[in-house]
Amino acid sequence: MKEDTVKMFLAAGAAAVWSYARTIFWPLVILIAVMTIDYISGVAAAWVRGELSSRTGIIGIVKKLSYLALVVVGCSIDYLVSMLGTQLGGTEISIRAIGLVVVCWLIINELISILENVARQGGPVPPFLASLLRHLRETTEKQIPVSDLDTPEGKHERRE
Repeated sequence: MKEDTVKMFLAAGAAAVWSYARTIFWPLVILIAVMTIDYISGVAAAWVRGELSSRTGIIGIVKKLSYLALVVVGCSIDYLVSMLGTQLGGTEISIRAIGLVVVCWLIINELISILENVARQGGPVPPFLASLLRHLRETTEKQIPVSDLDTPEGKHERRE
């Protein structure tokens, strides 16, 4: 009997996660793909420049995992807003914008980083492509200002 109850709760939880995840699934797949490409291109750039080290590689992996934590934060905010809307207003609010914007912002940053890694290896980078990606990032940041999110040092860190 206990096993059936546990299975029921696990199935309900999985269904809830899938319901949310179907909106963000493909962007998340793209994010993981570009994170992998960025990591590989970063390792290649470090190798070409003679700066390859296991410590730097591990730091890169930890950074990528922290990006996934940002996605969890964005998705959690979406869930909380939906839950609060239902509890306080009595109306169901289905918002999935924050998590999706976080994923898209991270994809853009990873694409910029890939271009930077290619340039570090001496490869050609079309100026229009770098300019387009920077413009997309700036547009995203204007839509959802990040200036209020400060690091413990009191500054918002941006990848440049």
